[in-house]
Formats: sequence, structure tokens, C-alpha cells
Amino acid sequence: MRYNVKMIKEDVPMKTKRASEVLLRDLLTVLPTLKKHKLETEVLTNVRRLRDGRRQKHYTLEVSRSFPRHDAENDKAVYKETKVGYITGNMLVERKLESAKLQVSAPITKDSKKTEILANLKTQIINQIKELRKAQLPVIETFTFREGVSVKKLAEVYLEAGTFVKVASRKVRLGMSKAKTPKTNDKYIGIEIEFACQEDGETLSDFLFEAGVGKYVHIKRDGSIKVDDTYRHAHEVTVLVTEPEYKEVVEKICYVLNNKVHIRIDKSCGLHVHLDMRNRKVEQCFFNLVSMQHLLYAMVPGNRKTSTYSVPVKEKKWAINGEHYQGISSSSYAKYHTIEMRMHCGTSQASKINNWIKLLVAIADAPLIATVPTSPRQAKDIVGIDDKLITYMDGRIAKFAKQHKSVGDIPFFEKVVPTVGIPPEMEIEVDEQSEVA
Repeated sequence: MRYNVKMIKEDVPMKTKRASEVLLRDLLTVLPTLKKHKLETEVLTNVRRLRDGRRQKHYTLEVSRSFPRHDAENDKAVYKETKVGYITGNMLVERKLESAKLQVSAPITKDSKKTEILANLKTQIINQIKELRKAQLPVIETFTFREGVSVKKLAEVYLEAGTFVKVASRKVRLGMSKAKTPKTNDKYIGIEIEFACQEDGETLSDFLFEAGVGKYVHIKRDGSIKVDDTYRHAHEVTVLVTEPEYKEVVEKICYVLNNKVHIRIDKSCGLHVHLDMRNRKVEQCFFNLVSMQHLLYAMVPGNRKTSTYSVPVKEKKWAINGEHYQGISSSSYAKYHTIEMRMHCGTSQASKINNWIKLLVAIADAPLIATVPTSPRQAKDIVGIDDKLITYMDGRIAKFAKQHKSVGDIPFFEKVVPTVGIPPEMEIEVDEQSEVA
């Protein structure tokens, strides 16, 4: 398409000099695409030249724009300009398209009012479009947004329903291949869910987008996850979400993993949680978490304590450049201002992930722990957690007690475990495939 701008001189009194320039600038806002074609500068340069003479000249701004029209015999034809001609469908033709011209003018006089001229321009555009429609010469073009969405446009009107919904959706889809960062000063939770999968990243992103969690998710490949001929894709779904939102988002993600795709979780997979330290006392949070790590390790399989990817912390003193592969790692603080909890086994069960996050947040936000609890029941008063979470902790510790005893765990578990039973409602929830790592 092409714009033609013409300035028509008329004599006007000197006192309208500045008013004319301001008014012309306002008129250009009606046709914002002039900026795209770098014609705004040309128009304003001509206006500024008015200052050189003794008399002030008046100009009428005329803008014309040509549009390709549909072929009368093939209304669905799509035209693309090339160096050798135009392509109609799959056929190359050596001719130019017929065009319909849209032309408006805006005269300026000493009595002109900006609102009236803008209204006049709008009326001209609408009336010309109506006339073109009546003559069956639709002023239609294909417009492509920077997100890659192409839609039909009639002058400045988008013809397809839901155009901006499509653009927003495409933007979210593209964002799923990029790491997320906090947008506000709220407290955030970062979650990393690792698994092997039969479906590739594009298919997985389709399902997560349909579940409405695309804006929270970044899908990437993890080379530490074991794959085979059936489960060929090693995925790590990283999630960034505010603390009030994490439960609902986790439930939606886990629903997709358990019902829409085919995944496998083994010893090479883990669940990592990043706690936001931007609005917390990081030294105190680290001290509290390390003070409770014996109970946290007791809630996961024994091999998580002996794994080289989640080594127990030996020193409660905070250090920014700590070891990355510790169960409670400070290595992410320098870049993300988070403490990373790496000791949980891989899982796709929303209840386990949400209970784990709830416990970690409670420990991080508790007052400085002066007395280290030796059981979940003692932790209730020290950390401030409810009976439901205590019951969950008891069940987890009982489940993995033998594994920890076999690797020489600290003696107090032997006293705690015999008094703990797995509640009946939790036996249904246990998913063995997600407990092997």
C-alpha cells in the first residue's frame, strides 16, 4: 500500500501560525500509520517552513491510501507482492492489482476547531468505506502483528472476531519458551517439576495453554533426566507464581500431566521449590530451613539424602555462594534472590507439591527457631502449622522410615515412627511411581 501526502497553500493571517502547526499534528494522530511510513516528518517539515515568510500560509492536508482488492472471480484469492510480479494462489501473474482509493482532506482556517476537523475526517473515512462496500470494492488488506498473527483488515477495522484474543494468546504461547521473572513486589514461588514424557514440548505446551496456565509456565529440556525409546522427551516445567495463586496453578498443571500426556517419573527426577527472599530476612529463613532439614528429609525417600544432587547442609550460617547441589541451596540467591529447596522426590501429585510448599513457606516465615523440633507435633508450636499438615508429615515420615534407618539416619526417627500410622485417606493418595526418586 502507499500513502501520498500533499500540502495545498492558502493565505491566512499570521496569528494562526502556531495554531495551524498544532492542529496538523493532532490530525496526524487520526492516521497513526503515517509514522510507520515515515511521512509524519515530511508533513511537519512543510508546516515549519511557514515560519519563513512575512505572511502565514495555510495548508490543507490531503492523505490518500491505495488498497488491494479481492479478485471478482476468485474472492478467496490472496495476493503477495514479489520482485517478479504478484502471486494469486499458486499462480504467478505479471500484472498489478486494481485498487480502490481512500482519500480525505482537512482544511485549516483561522476559525477551524480541532474537534470539528477530526470529526469531519472520521465522517469522510466512514462514508468512503460505505461507498466502496456498495460498489463491491472492499478495502481489505492482510495485517500481520509482530506476534505472527495475520488477520484481515478493512481500513483501520479488524474483520475477524477475537483478533486481539488471538494476539494475546499467541503472545502467551511464545512466552512459554522463555523464563519468567517477577512482575510485582509480591512474594513468589518458583517450582520445577521434572519428568520424562512421550509427548514433545510443543504438544505439552498446547495442553498447558488450554489449561490456562501458560503465563506461569516455562518448558525446557533437562539433560539429567533419563529417557528411553518410549519416553523420549526430558521435560522440566518451571512455574513462577505468586504465593496466593500457587495451589490452583499446581492443580491445573498436575491435571495435565496426569490426564493429558504420558509421563514417567523415576530416580533421576526431582521437585525443586524456590522461595522468594526479596521481602524476607534471608539469613533467618536459611537458618530455620536448615534447622528443620532432618524432618524435611524424613518426608522423602532415603536416596534423596544420599544423592549428589541434594546433599544435606552441614552449616547453618548463611553464605550466598553456597553449594548448588545441596538440599537447601543458596546458590540461586545471587541471580534470583531465592533459596532453592532440592530434596523432594519427583512427583506429579498436586496434593504433595502443595503440602510441601505450604510447609516450606511456614518454616521460612516462622520466628527464628531456637529449639529444634524432634517431631512434626513439636514443629506445630514452633513453626505454626495446622493439624492437617501435621498429619500429612506424620504419614510421609512413617512411609519412608525404613529407608532412612537403612542409611543410618539420626536416632530420633526410631522413636517417632512407631507411634505414627498412615491415615486411611492417605493410602489412596500414594503414587509409587512418583516416590522412587
